[in-house]
Amino acid sequence: MRLPRPGRAPSRPASRRLQLGSFTTVVPGWLNTDVTLHIAVSRLPGAARALRAAGRISASRYAEHEQGLFRRLYYLDATKPFPFADGTFDYVFTSHMLEHLHPADGAACVSEVHRVLRPGGLVRVVVPDLDYHVERYDPRRPDDLLASIYSYEGRSREPSHRWWYNEHSLGDLFGRSGFATWTRRAYREGRCPDLELLDSRPLSLFMEAEKAEGATRA
Repeated sequence: MRLPRPGRAPSRPASRRLQLGSFTTVVPGWLNTDVTLHIAVSRLPGAARALRAAGRISASRYAEHEQGLFRRLYYLDATKPFPFADGTFDYVFTSHMLEHLHPADGAACVSEVHRVLRPGGLVRVVVPDLDYHVERYDPRRPDDLLASIYSYEGRSREPSHRWWYNEHSLGDLFGRSGFATWTRRAYREGRCPDLELLDSRPLSLFMEAEKAEGATRA
């Protein structure tokens, strides 16, 4: 089956709120983006049905296609320059996406976030908390920690996670990317809007960073 080119994120979006790595968390009022192939599948009539019949996707994933969930996503590769002008967004949100990028790609992504935020704009980043998992390491059960760190998914022989962060390393990354201030937050608490819809993983590290007023590129 040849899939169509996925719908690209518009260079002049109507929304001033950008979500990176949305997957199934599609929130009204946000430009919801991802790199999942389900975006392309959703744009080819009958593709999801054929994949379900062949046993390539689960019943729950097929139901999401039937609901039109993936048709509300746009394709955006967070490892590449974003297709937006400087200062396009008031808010950027991403949850459990940054740890899937190699450190250099993660740094480039956060720099792009800084660029596309308006001065005074805010980013909220949610990632697995390295300190939380290290503190719970049990030498009698080392595989538990290793499974969390590497996170092999499906049939892949490559680990899904590329890097981990704690409050200090993520704060350092914000600083290197040009952000003026950053703060650790709690689950569904902070200045980012729509957290009751966006936050879905309580046992995580939540941090918000603000772009300085009058700031340009990092």
